[in-house]
Amino acid sequence: MPYQPVHQKQLRRGVPVPGRTRGSRDCGPRSWQMIADARTRGRVRPGVYRLRRRAGVSGPQATSIDDGQRALNGLPVPGRKPLKAWRKRKLRDLNAAVRAGRPAMVAIHYGHWNRTQDKRTGDPNFTGAHAVAILDERRRGAGIEWLLGDPLDDGRRKGIERGARWVKRKDVNDAALALAGGNRNGIWALVVGGAGER
Repeated sequence: MPYQPVHQKQLRRGVPVPGRTRGSRDCGPRSWQMIADARTRGRVRPGVYRLRRRAGVSGPQATSIDDGQRALNGLPVPGRKPLKAWRKRKLRDLNAAVRAGRPAMVAIHYGHWNRTQDKRTGDPNFTGAHAVAILDERRRGAGIEWLLGDPLDDGRRKGIERGARWVKRKDVNDAALALAGGNRNGIWALVVGGAGER
């Protein structure tokens, strides 16, 4: 069974997540939380406010991939080397990193995502840019699925499970490409690993 970040377990049980601000633009920091937690298998569970401070971003403003890289680079891991985060602009590089077992955050077009998921998402009316966490990969029949942590899947909508869920990799790739205007070398993603990895 894949590792589920503690923040997603808390969301599934309805427990408030420390450092979470309701109604603010926290999809980036919430995704950073999930990928740091997944990469370290629970050794590092940074709060949203701590990550925002490390990134140099205050308040509920939107965040960027560069902010995420600043927040996660050098994040201490007890008994291990600190985390390292890399920006990825090529879709094939993101797919290869996730296949190699590295959690990632990717920016997607949520309107496109809503269409591919038949509006079974955390917010069927949202159509802008949104960050989601990719926590694991598995083969399912002839296709590939990713364990996706969507910060909007937090129980705000009845009938939508809280926490991470398996989705088709193709759907996530298509939503990332929709945001990048179809440019396979122009997506916005952040991959996390240990220091010394590439």
